[in-house]
Formats: sequence, C-alpha cells, structure tokens
Amino acid sequence: MATASTSRDPLDHADFGTFQPATGVHIRYAHVPPASDAPPRGQLLLLHGRGEFIEKYDEVIGELTARGWAIWTMDWRGQGLSSRALRNAHKGHVDDFEDYLYDLDAFVTRFMSPDPTRSPCVILAHSMGGHLALRYLARHPGRFSGAVLSAPMVGVHAPLPEWLMELLLGAAVRLGLGGLYLVGDDHGPEDRAFHSNLLTRDPARFQRTQARIDENPQLAIGGLTVGWMSAALRSMRRLFDEGAIEALTTPVLMVCAGHDQRVANAPAMELARRLVGGRVQVIPDAEHELMMERDDVRDRFWALFRGFVDEVAPRVR
Repeated sequence: MATASTSRDPLDHADFGTFQPATGVHIRYAHVPPASDAPPRGQLLLLHGRGEFIEKYDEVIGELTARGWAIWTMDWRGQGLSSRALRNAHKGHVDDFEDYLYDLDAFVTRFMSPDPTRSPCVILAHSMGGHLALRYLARHPGRFSGAVLSAPMVGVHAPLPEWLMELLLGAAVRLGLGGLYLVGDDHGPEDRAFHSNLLTRDPARFQRTQARIDENPQLAIGGLTVGWMSAALRSMRRLFDEGAIEALTTPVLMVCAGHDQRVANAPAMELARRLVGGRVQVIPDAEHELMMERDDVRDRFWALFRGFVDEVAPRVR
C-alpha cells in the first residue's frame, strides 16, 4: 500500500455533492470511481469516526481505488462540511445516534443501491463509524457482503462505570446542559500537537490531517459535548441488548488497536463472540487510528482487510 508521501490527491477524481435527509440538515458526500487502470472490484462504503472528514481519508481512498473499489463516503452531520447543530460549530453534537442512522440509511438508499448478488459491496468503518455500521447492519441484513471495522466504538475508557455515566449525563441533558463541553474545548493549539495525541504514532499522517484543517478551518471540531456522550452511551448499550447484535448476520471483522486509549477493546471482543459471522483481530502495538498509523501497522491492517474481503466478497467473474 502507498505511504504518506503519495503526491497525487485521489480526491481530484471525486464527485462531491450534498443531500438533505431531513429538513434543515445538509450532508456532504463524495463518490470516487476506481482508478482507470484498475479492474473493477465492487462498491465500498467508507464510514468515518467522530470528528473526521472526507479529506482525512485521501490516502486510504487512493489505496482502495487503486485496487478497483468505487468509494462512497460522507461527512456525518455535526462534522466535516455537513450541517452542525449548535451555534458553536466546533461542537460536533447530536442529541441521538438515531440521527446518524437516519442519514446513513438515506445515503445508502439514495446513492448506492447495494446488491451483493450482482457486485461485491462492503463497508469499511472506523471507531464511531464502526459502531454505527453494526447498528445499521443489524437493521438491514443482506445489503452488504461484509464489513471491516477499525477500532469500533462499542465501549469507551471512562472514569466511571458506563451505566453510571449514562445516568449522570442523561440527568445533565434533561437540565438543559447537553450542549456544554464534557471533554476538551474548541479545536486549538493543543489539538495540533503530535507529542500529546492519542490517535497515531505517525507524525507525517498526523500533520497531513492538520494541514487539511489549515486549508479549510471549517473542518475543525472540538471536544465531546455532554449530549453527544450521553447519546453515545445509550447507543452502545443498545448494541448489547438481548437479541440486538444477534440480528446481524453479515460477516464482520473487527480489528482492534492494542494500545487504544480512546475505545475499549473488551466489549468489541464480546460482541464478536456473539455475532454469527463475527471475528476479531488485535494489532498489538497500534494506537486508535489504524488506517492513519505507521506503515508497519497499516500493512498488517490491509492484509487483514484483503484476506477477509476476498473471502466474503470475492470478485465477480
């Protein structure tokens, strides 16, 4: 796979647009066709983590299109260049994760029309995107051939038990405090410091993300709001409700980062055991952003991706 020094921007070949899944909400999306010299491989839905945006995945998109994948991706509401809910645009806020799932279903239905019986259709999702992919696939069996989830957010590192956090944050939301920061502040100099980041050990890829924000400061996002974290905890709990994850029959590979300081790995392993087609792999010496990590980590991640996808979504000949 390519390294961070890739010179050509694969997004030069992207078709960008917006759609309106709900009144007053505009979602920005992109479609990137396969590289012209690559044999067609299928459709891939790329779902980002919290605070991310399409441009952050330029290298990943270039690698995938070079292998024949047609990419569909979007900025979640509350981040990137999609609509933001609060006056302070740095607060990437939603009241309920159902909003994300509504937008996702509208996007897939309107633009992708996936049909695994005609062409391979897979999901590649990171962190919050992985969480939402699990909930989406449980509701829509048969739409995709498989899903690879990078560091899926199905549990978090928290100072209190998650049930207690959910209780306290829910009370704060009911008091009208949902729009306040729980962790962090507006995007600032501390977010630009590589030495204190908890996401990647690769300085070049970290700085590329910061450069994208410099080019367009509207891409920046700050810390977690009380309401967003309350919504996240409710949504994660629903994944563990009896019968919820068992409804998901699509093959899923979860790849966890051994040094992850953002999401907890044990819940992902528990869910993988409950999934009919669930598997889990851990890359021991990796931080949270596996696709933005150093080349040795990324090589292992892509090897796992290719092996799984070739099995569950073979090329149509």
